[in-house]
Order: sequence, then C-alpha cells, then structure tokens
Amino acid sequence: MPRKDTYQQWEADGDLTDNLVVMQSLSRQGYNMMEIAKAFDITDRTLRELKNKYTSVASALKKGRRHVVAYVENALMERIRSGDTIAIIYALKVYGGEFYQDQKEMISLRRREVEIMQERTDLEKNKFEQTSNIDIEALIEATKGLAELFNHNLPALNISDYEE
Repeated sequence: MPRKDTYQQWEADGDLTDNLVVMQSLSRQGYNMMEIAKAFDITDRTLRELKNKYTSVASALKKGRRHVVAYVENALMERIRSGDTIAIIYALKVYGGEFYQDQKEMISLRRREVEIMQERTDLEKNKFEQTSNIDIEALIEATKGLAELFNHNLPALNISDYEE
C-alpha cells in the first residue's frame, strides 16, 4: 500500500476540515507559508506541494490572504485620505499601473521641455548681454568717422553721457 501524503493522512484521521479552517485562519492573520507549515509540523516545501496538488488547500490559503489584502488596502486608503504622500505615490504605482507610468513619462517630458525652454532663454539672454556690451567709445568713433565721410557735422559726443 502506497504511503499517504499529509493531506490524505489528515483526511483519514478526520482532521482535514479542521486543518483547512486553521490554515485559512493563520493565513488570514498574516502568517507566511513557512509559519503556517511550522504550525502543522510540516516543511514549507510540503505545504507548497499540498497547495499545488489540492485545490482545497490552495483555496484555504487564498481566502485567508484575501482578508489580509482587504485589511491592508483599507489601511492604505485611510492613509491616502489623510494626505500621506508616500501612501499616495505607492497607490499610484500599484493601482495606477500603465496609466500612472504614462503620466510619469508625460511629466518627465514636460520637465525636459521646461529645461530646454530655460536653456533657450539663457542663450537669448547671453546673446543680448553680449550685444549690449559693445564698446561705446569704439561706436562713437565709428559714428564720427561715418559723419566725416558724409560731410555731416555731429555735435561733440562725450562717453560719460552714455555710461550708466
């Protein structure tokens, strides 16, 4: 006669239903697979094998986890409602999925656009500053030379009249 696995042994002993309820309860309380296995005096590997082989084990663990997830989601929503920025960002990443990633990329592109506009403004400002730093004396001398060239008499210009 082949050896019974843990599930079959629980079934033969009449403990299966109780053990599934306990498993679900432990899962509901947030215990991980290793802790649940230890409570039944089996290895983590054995529990995983039972979960993969028997849908009732997988279902008990899953139902328990659903409660934990709902509890955590409620706690997260409370923190979001209270304005917790970290909770808000986390929720956007988890629940926002693709939409949030698209928005994040859009924000990144907008920031780059603003940076480019700032760089252009800085370049234009530098061009203006460079053209406004023309040597006034050289400009006056060039103007006098042009006036003489065209035989126009200009009033005497003094550099101090143009200095700030």
